[in-house]
Amino acid sequence: MHVLIVGGTGMLQKVSKWFAEQELHTSVIGRNIKRLKEIEDSCDIPKRVTCLAVDYHNSDELRVKIKSSIQKNGPVTLVVAWIHSTAVDALQIISEEIERFSKEWELFHIIGSSAYKSGKKIRCSSLCRYYRIILGFIVEEKRSRWLTHDEIASGVIAGIQHKQREWIVGTLEPWDARPSW
Repeated sequence: MHVLIVGGTGMLQKVSKWFAEQELHTSVIGRNIKRLKEIEDSCDIPKRVTCLAVDYHNSDELRVKIKSSIQKNGPVTLVVAWIHSTAVDALQIISEEIERFSKEWELFHIIGSSAYKSGKKIRCSSLCRYYRIILGFIVEEKRSRWLTHDEIASGVIAGIQHKQREWIVGTLEPWDARPSW
């Protein structure tokens, strides 16, 4: 099985490593070459990890990198994607490249609470099983805070394991209790 993690060098770094430890080939997209190398070096079997240094805002380069990884490591069957809203075409490009080689695949789309509140939905082809993992916040006594990197990674892994159409990490309510930036 070949897994693709988009945005897997920051808050999803532990998710990238977790997949590699599950004895799955894991391709990780990130811009930061140093962080990509850290993921590769921290895995028990570094050859299970393919680091794809690419800014997913660059559509042409993104296509080339995904196609190259698929040709080297086989069809992608699972994608974990945390993509900034500024990269409007990235998820579509990723989907198109995966579907050139894969018969069926799963997409775990990570979104923040604001994106969730907007109500915007992603359309996938019939080859894709789509799951949303929504990142909320934590309410503690009289205040609230954003999720930590560890809470995000643990919540994303739990969402992948449970395979529910919608998985919330933290809480989304009460909405007016959201922490300020």
